[in-house]
Amino acid sequence: MAKTDEAHLDLVGSYKPSMRECDDEATRRGRFFVDNEVAKVEAGELVGAFERGVIKEDEVEGDLVELIKGVKSGRKDGNEITVFVMVGSAVVDLLNAQLAYETITAKP
Repeated sequence: MAKTDEAHLDLVGSYKPSMRECDDEATRRGRFFVDNEVAKVEAGELVGAFERGVIKEDEVEGDLVELIKGVKSGRKDGNEITVFVMVGSAVVDLLNAQLAYETITAKP
């Protein structure tokens, strides 16, 4: 069995530029996707990496909608590190609230 570096990181806690959840090495090696374009100006991993020259803004591969629609592809091989950065959106909050409500009010 061949050794791979395959990994995926979900970074959901750094919703402002002064925060970050991974180091520059993970940033340099990862293929980044975002929940929405706002992540490029709010997420600490990205803002800081752009400022330090670790990656460029145009190296962010795509957003969640592009992944869902198949416009962009996620993992391309077993040696990639994919990274999803989420700063949040009201739509996701609303969907989570709806799911929670439906779960607790569902009849057995």
